[in-house]
Amino acid sequence: MYRRTFSKSFAVSAALSVLPSVAKTDDPPVALPIVDTHQHLWDLNRFKLAWLKKAPAILNRTYLTKDYLHAIRGLHINQCVYMEVDLDVSQQRDEAAYVIAISKDRDYPTVGGVISGRCDSHGFAAYIRSYQGSPYIKGVRHILEAAEPGLCLQPQFVKSVQLQDKSG
Repeated sequence: MYRRTFSKSFAVSAALSVLPSVAKTDDPPVALPIVDTHQHLWDLNRFKLAWLKKAPAILNRTYLTKDYLHAIRGLHINQCVYMEVDLDVSQQRDEAAYVIAISKDRDYPTVGGVISGRCDSHGFAAYIRSYQGSPYIKGVRHILEAAEPGLCLQPQFVKSVQLQDKSG
């Protein structure tokens, strides 16, 4: 199922669940606002995404906020959270800057984001601390799908995860 289909189905289901209470009034039903918690955007002129080489052709293009806004038209999505796109590690700070910029801009529905992070890196502590206290950085994600088995049990990885718990 595609996200748009799911979002429409969810919106309809959510609306139907409140109809009995709405039906008792003369007021027209109001669509419930939706927060999309997994928004992916990427600009191939700006970011390198190696995984796109093996991805279906439909994904191998730039997806900007204008594309997102077109896709969600009429779905009552009023906020979204950017989700990192597994870009080249050298571009992680640029991705974070991008997320912060679009989250500050009230013309965009994005209110914050989960940025890329490599918890197995010795530089992870300095990297993640630089975003401590930012209202726009909501979390960090380390993709484990292609990682070596047991990576998340390695001392550096565990230390990085523990650091996040303490950084609050």
